[in-house]
Amino acid sequence: MILRPATQDDTDRLFEIHREALKYYVELTWGWDEKWQIDHFRENFDPMTRHVISIENDDIGFVDIEVKADFIDVKNIEIEPNSQGRGIGTEVIRRVVAVARYRGLPIRLQVLKVNPRARSLYVRLGFVEVGENDAHILMEAVHDL
Repeated sequence: MILRPATQDDTDRLFEIHREALKYYVELTWGWDEKWQIDHFRENFDPMTRHVISIENDDIGFVDIEVKADFIDVKNIEIEPNSQGRGIGTEVIRRVVAVARYRGLPIRLQVLKVNPRARSLYVRLGFVEVGENDAHILMEAVHDL
């Protein structure tokens, strides 16, 4: 598995992954509006924070990571459904943990309340719930920093 910086050329493929990975959960939470989703995805595409997850030259997901002054923010981690359950998300988070340890920073993320599978993964990797909003559970991991 490699993580590589995203480029604008990745937008269409990564939106396909977004649709495949999150459409069900978005529908449960807010409803899925295809045009709004495409526009929102394009407007919020930030190649400075987005990394493409590739296995054997096949782009199977992406992660958005922003290193802030006092924490690392994992904004999104999305993996196509056919590639889920293979330890890829775990490996991505472990790489973020390595950076967090090096920088001495906690990691924060949010997970949709209607996505218990993702929440279980984060709990297994040492994240704890620190709050919530209407749609998300807010989680943080310090990892013995």
